[in-house]
Amino acid sequence: MKSVKGSLICLVLVVFSLVLTGEVLADKETGSGTFFDTIVDKNAPGTKYTGTLTIYYQPSENNNCDTLGPNTTMYYFLRIKKGFKVYPFSGFASNICYLDLNAQALAIKGFISQKVMPLLSSNPSVTFALKSVSQVVENDEIFFPECCSGMTFMIMDIEIAVVE
Repeated sequence: MKSVKGSLICLVLVVFSLVLTGEVLADKETGSGTFFDTIVDKNAPGTKYTGTLTIYYQPSENNNCDTLGPNTTMYYFLRIKKGFKVYPFSGFASNICYLDLNAQALAIKGFISQKVMPLLSSNPSVTFALKSVSQVVENDEIFFPECCSGMTFMIMDIEIAVVE
């Protein structure tokens, strides 16, 4: 009985710590200071699709980025909801400088255009915009090595507006 009670207390403390950490990390509503600033259009018209986007940054041996931080490969994982179904997508972009926000924005837009849009619309001339980004959780292992056990990533909820 004592071990069960001790385990429950430990579990409650761990959950409480994670909740507080999550509140600190997830306080960015629009991704301010990230590449989202350049590609979010809050007034975008069209059919809305929501999902969760995760980006994992893997540092590369090739470092030709000068002052734009280390060279990375960005791996994307997107789960998007269409009607009652949820669809998974994945992709990557190599040789992206970690601090080159424009290159990251172009890579994300290309990923959505090439991988996601063909599922959401059969119209080849469909247009889309990233309408919102919220609940951004990010770590920065590159600049804060004690943070996250060797991983640099971002997780966020997104809304895509599609115009046929």
